[in-house]
Amino acid sequence: MKAFLEDPKPLKPVPRAAAGQAEEFLKWSLRARGLMEPALPELPPAVKAAANKHLLEVLEILQNGRFEFAFRTAKEVVAYLKISRESAADKAAWDTGA
Repeated sequence: MKAFLEDPKPLKPVPRAAAGQAEEFLKWSLRARGLMEPALPELPPAVKAAANKHLLEVLEILQNGRFEFAFRTAKEVVAYLKISRESAADKAAWDTGA
């Protein structure tokens, strides 16, 4: 960040998504939130426990600096993890929460 602030460079343009990719992402997002059937499955217990532990650790760090995040942030992290696990080639690698 320091290097960027001292000598900012133009950001590279983001390439356009392939046709239908945005629509597919929206479907995953809705399924992760239980707003579209079939809903994505809940995270395995070990993964959920590890994610909760890390979120609480981050929250504690932020609170020590007089900042915090709200329920929406935690909910979005869980939705992201559900989508990531569901789209992973090897779901079994997710099941340990390691």
